[in-house]
Amino acid sequence: TRYWRDWSSDVCSSDLPGKVVYPVLKCIPMGDTNAVWVAQNVHRRILERFDALPADVRLSQRKDCPRGDLWGDVYIDDYAILKILRKGQFDTRTDIELLEHARKAYAHANVGLKDSKAVVNAEEGRVWGPIVSGVDRYCGAARTRRLELAALTLGFISIGKASKKSLQCLLGNWVGALEYRRPAFAILSKTYAFTQALKSDLLIVTVPDEILDELRMLCIVTPFLETNLEAELVCTLGATDASQDRSEEHTSELQS
Repeated sequence: TRYWRDWSSDVCSSDLPGKVVYPVLKCIPMGDTNAVWVAQNVHRRILERFDALPADVRLSQRKDCPRGDLWGDVYIDDYAILKILRKGQFDTRTDIELLEHARKAYAHANVGLKDSKAVVNAEEGRVWGPIVSGVDRYCGAARTRRLELAALTLGFISIGKASKKSLQCLLGNWVGALEYRRPAFAILSKTYAFTQALKSDLLIVTVPDEILDELRMLCIVTPFLETNLEAELVCTLGATDASQDRSEEHTSELQS
């Protein structure tokens, strides 16, 4: 185009006119819906070039977890490496080696690091949102956070009235905690249906007792909304179905 032809020779090659041009941006335009995808994949490529994120340790969606004792990946701008240390195992710290590779990768790419935010050699820490604890052997929303949610919900119950907007905000705050014990979402089946059926976002209505009961049950199970990292895998898959006059139950052993 004329715009490209008018560029001076100190900006582009003098033989540019008449050739196909592939513009390359050094930044992501504001409002680009692909920004998060681009940022995350660029981050991965930076680390992969220095062997700081091997394919056999990466956590990938819809794929099995890595078979070894070393897991890691990138979540936008956060890089995490987790290693399962056996008792007395201090000689093969491949996690520390990967972290050193990552530092070299960031230095090569002129990426600034904040050492104050780095967590190294920790038995417990926040990784991409949840707490991963090698002390209490669990993964889930911070226990103090869940306690605050339960207190907020009990206060909500004591009022007994709400708008659609306030119910949506309350349920939205619980999602992060429920992710680590997903069957607990079933507790709120009527609450979700009731909230969805409300037509006005701001109209204050009386909350039915059955909805308040579900919220009370949610508070009761709050301590259990975490994943036990030492739990054994169950290799038996069960399925049931029932009608008014009969029921069926089947089980199948899964291959490990």
